[in-house]
Amino acid sequence: MSNPAPHHFHGPDREGHIHNVSIHAMGDVENQGILKQYDSVTVEPDDCLTIIYTSGSSGFPKGAMISESAFRANFPHWCVPTADEYVLFSYRSLAWSSDRKAIITLFLLGGRTGFFTGDNARLMEELAIVRPTSFAGTPAIWNKIYTEFNTKLALSTVRLSPDALQAEEQRLLRDFSKLMPNSWRGISIGGAMISRAVIEFMKRCFTHCIVDEVCGITECGSVAYANSIEKTVQYRLESVPHLGYTINDQPYPRGEL
Repeated sequence: MSNPAPHHFHGPDREGHIHNVSIHAMGDVENQGILKQYDSVTVEPDDCLTIIYTSGSSGFPKGAMISESAFRANFPHWCVPTADEYVLFSYRSLAWSSDRKAIITLFLLGGRTGFFTGDNARLMEELAIVRPTSFAGTPAIWNKIYTEFNTKLALSTVRLSPDALQAEEQRLLRDFSKLMPNSWRGISIGGAMISRAVIEFMKRCFTHCIVDEVCGITECGSVAYANSIEKTVQYRLESVPHLGYTINDQPYPRGEL
């Protein structure tokens, strides 16, 4: 079967001007590598390999330059063979190092990635279209779902007995679980801290998924996953005397990380 012709579409820049963009079938790109000879690109360990942007929550987003050695050190296990088909929904591919890692991982393993348009009002619609197997989102997404669940449950509290209320809660959990299709295998929460109450709700509601927290820094990449420090991370706790924190505090050391 021949590859489809490349697609052409227009994308606006910041001023709204339109520029041409072409999309080529992967088979055509591979054939270009077979038919033409290209010189190997030499990359030094300290060369900038990619730019990952901060979220912009505290100002204009800044681009963190990630070196070749830092990028490789942070992502050492991205090519684990798998027979399963994975589909990723990328929420912030430019700002999250974890999203960048996942996109490259799936690309190398033959998976697919759908990209968020940026319109929060259409997020659930786009998730239903892409039907990903995994999704990483900010606490704001899950907080909104949790609030809507509690609002509906509170309306039932007035008219139902305790036993009936418990049954109603289970019914609502089943209804809200349909927001995430059964194709989903994992939900990751990142970008900011999230309350334990919301996490517990997610684990009760989306029982067909593994729910994990991810902690990272734009300049450093992934720091912790599922409450465990990544093996590639070196860290040290230092005392902060003027705040009364010391590494000798009991029962737990306190200080600046």
